Amino acid sequence: MLLNNLHQTIDRYPYNNFPVEIDGKLKGIVTRQQILESLINKETPEIRKVVTCFPDQTVREIGDKFVESPVNVLVVVDKENDEAIRGIITLHDLIRAQASIQT
Repeated sequence: MLLNNLHQTIDRYPYNNFPVEIDGKLKGIVTRQQILESLINKETPEIRKVVTCFPDQTVREIGDKFVESPVNVLVVVDKENDEAIRGIITLHDLIRAQASIQT
């Protein structure tokens, strides 16, 4: 059942990184490549450690957090509930934000 859900997810969404939530709690992140490999091998993908940030953090603070991220993605979580996923920030998002500040 899990592998079928993964197949539906990557068919439906064009993203490269997917936060993993289990029982309402953020558990980590998996990449599109991991999902594709898991479908080929009929195995559950390894959930990787994820670095989180809050919606009100500055671009500089977000940039500093990217150093800690093994997959170059940060998951934005709610400040009151650090398990509630609000979105993700990619390295591309960070570069665009930095460029808009400098112009």
